[in-house]
Amino acid sequence: MMYITSPEALDLELIQKNQEYLVNGRWIKKFERYSYGKDFIAIHLPEGTIISSSSLKNFEIIKEEDTYLSEDLNAVIKKNPNYDSSKNITLFMIDLSREFQFTFELNNFLSKNDVTIQYVHVYYPPMDFLRYWVKTINGVYEDPKEMNR
Repeated sequence: MMYITSPEALDLELIQKNQEYLVNGRWIKKFERYSYGKDFIAIHLPEGTIISSSSLKNFEIIKEEDTYLSEDLNAVIKKNPNYDSSKNITLFMIDLSREFQFTFELNNFLSKNDVTIQYVHVYYPPMDFLRYWVKTINGVYEDPKEMNR
């Protein structure tokens, strides 16, 4: 049987200082042997709020090169019970790493509870399609163990 992780395998922490946010991440369990090598961060913000700076690479640059992956990610995010269609989503790519940290700054002040962040893990079992799961910070609902497009 193949080893597969779930959202509980990842610990995420969001720290706010005025308009700057820091996210610390740490894998509690090892990730899959067949991980995609890159994962994604979806930041959900109320209308009119923009990310003025970030330490992450914006996915919009990559989006044109890999339309299939972009469509999959959007479908998985929208199927997650914590998806809120009234918020705008900015997608970033992150290297898969045992521990990681990133920062971003907003153009105006929001309560920490108004910012929703989703870590989208991607893995690729042999002879199968890409598979995903999502871990949400400040979500209302529990995240499913696995989500497919």
